[in-house]
Amino acid sequence: MKKDYAKTDHMNAWLRHPVLGDPSFDTFERLGDTVHRSEPPYEWAVNGSLFCDFDGTWYYYAGLYGYGYLGDLPSRFRIYRSGDKGESWEDLGWGMETGFTFEGNDFPSDGCPDVFLVWDERMGKYLLTYDTSTNDMTWEKAHDPNGHTADSGAAIAWADSPAGPFTRVPQRFLSNRATFGTLGKWGRQYASCVVPRKNDYIAFALTDSHQHYAWALAAMTAPTADGPWSLPHIILSCDTPGYYPCPLEFFPVEVRGDKVAAHATSVAMNRNYQVIFEAELERAHDPAAWQLTQDGNVWHAHDHPDEFAGIWGQTIHGFVEDGRYVVMNASKDERDYGTLNLAVRPWDTPWSDGFTFTGHAGASVSPLKAAYGAFEANVEFSSKGTVDFAFNYEGVLGPDNSCADSVPNDTAVSGYMAVRVCGSSCSVVSVLPNEGPVPAEELPQQTAAGLRISAARTVQPNTRIVTHVHGVAGQDITALRILRDEKGALSVWANGSPVCEKLPLPYKTAPLALVAQPRGRLECTRFEVEGEARPYTWQWNAVDAILGAGQLMPEDAVLHSGDEAAPDRWHRMEGGYLGEGRIAAKWNVHGTDFTVRFQKASGFGKAGIWADGCFLGCADLAGEGGAEYRVTGLANGPHAIRVEPLCGRIGILGCTVCGPAAE
Repeated sequence: MKKDYAKTDHMNAWLRHPVLGDPSFDTFERLGDTVHRSEPPYEWAVNGSLFCDFDGTWYYYAGLYGYGYLGDLPSRFRIYRSGDKGESWEDLGWGMETGFTFEGNDFPSDGCPDVFLVWDERMGKYLLTYDTSTNDMTWEKAHDPNGHTADSGAAIAWADSPAGPFTRVPQRFLSNRATFGTLGKWGRQYASCVVPRKNDYIAFALTDSHQHYAWALAAMTAPTADGPWSLPHIILSCDTPGYYPCPLEFFPVEVRGDKVAAHATSVAMNRNYQVIFEAELERAHDPAAWQLTQDGNVWHAHDHPDEFAGIWGQTIHGFVEDGRYVVMNASKDERDYGTLNLAVRPWDTPWSDGFTFTGHAGASVSPLKAAYGAFEANVEFSSKGTVDFAFNYEGVLGPDNSCADSVPNDTAVSGYMAVRVCGSSCSVVSVLPNEGPVPAEELPQQTAAGLRISAARTVQPNTRIVTHVHGVAGQDITALRILRDEKGALSVWANGSPVCEKLPLPYKTAPLALVAQPRGRLECTRFEVEGEARPYTWQWNAVDAILGAGQLMPEDAVLHSGDEAAPDRWHRMEGGYLGEGRIAAKWNVHGTDFTVRFQKASGFGKAGIWADGCFLGCADLAGEGGAEYRVTGLANGPHAIRVEPLCGRIGILGCTVCGPAAE
């Protein structure tokens, strides 16, 4: 059977993951010039929001920070205005004056970087939500309210025009000092949005968990904008029993008729993955009202110097006008300075044939939900940097660490063979874990006919690259034909010229995959594969489950089963993680069958296993060696596999996921 995995009919056949990446079929295109390029002392303009007024005037609220979110000056926002649909922008200056002190505070609160504007029909005014922090606030104080009076949170201001001037409400509606400790690990709220409803107001606030490296969305309600406001409660987080990709960061929301959409963006190093949650606006305070309506395929970084880092700082935000969805997007340039940009797509055409797949500061990897033995692939594309068209993919998927700015683990970008393209260069390579000697049977060499031969050999940290054949064409490679027969012999043509013929390689039935190396970019218009698509098997590492559950994990040496370890946190061990107490591990994966792999040891206890919140059973880990717990027969699709200690210490090694070939 022949399938073109670059067609929207098959767009869900690719793995999408916050750390690993997202082959996106979205239809966004850049609109106009960059609105704001950062310069010292505000090097990081990485947040913002858009608003379209009744007369069609656009307003861009640009959140400006010092480098690394730090600096001697308070983070603030500037207002840009466009009367010609984004063709040109007028800088209206700072949105608020400095020197304002909230009631009950000893210091002014000059910081106001993240803002969100709506029209309040009830008041007949524009309502601005903005972040606040007293001028004596530091990162250390933000997560510990003891021994100081510094405060942060969010407040409201009113205006008769989107351009201001804004009249501030004298008290915050959200104070982190007042709410500290009420949400458990979710200790700090910021990046807030207040939205009027029929009979009340609802506020949404991004929350972080400090060293747990997880983010959530909280909600508050009040009968009037002046309050009294309820205490915040979590409506979206990794603590949900169901499928919930991590790590994700929210801000701002979008109101679409009677619904509210909460976009979220990956906080991993590449930040090239987005999701959308939606709820009815009148029920948005209820966690049960929210649904994940789009998992990936929301956005792709454009080939532009001002989008060097992909999405950076926050997710997209915008409005629908004349059938077009207009959004702002924040990124960085090569200087690591923030940029604020615009993009547009048809509102009713979110996807089209052809996808974009990028690596930025780290590599990206996406295997197919299908395994192939013998196959013929015809691929048409444009690319920059280094991109691998992989087969025999047996990598172990997952991040390198349980933290923000994580990248794919070395095991995720190794364990495969590939046709590697870099400009006019084409190679057949084996990408292997960097351990032990290279097996002799993996070292066949063959001269490429039709391409100029080079002796170049690729080397990348923490992996071994075995180059079987390498050639250079006279121009950039834009088409590949890859043919593997039933015995494993590989033939490759680049731009119609032969690279190798009947190259003997190990034969396996395994997924095909894409790997974009750091700064690699692929724009693919055809990915046609002919052959028998068979059920796939993916391996996941243990750290993906630690990150997926938003767990506390100290940076310490590798522990062994008998070593002392602090409770209520995971500790690294050889090949996985061990812990006890109030901890959890959670893989958010796709498939029908799952096998969780455990470490056994003398004195270990029992682990409970849940699928999508339903308790399945337990694994007794006392003894020696390893143990497995298998789950079969689930409906094909996304699932959450959660593990917790029922008693004593447990050790997790990873998870194997199987599923039928994608339709």
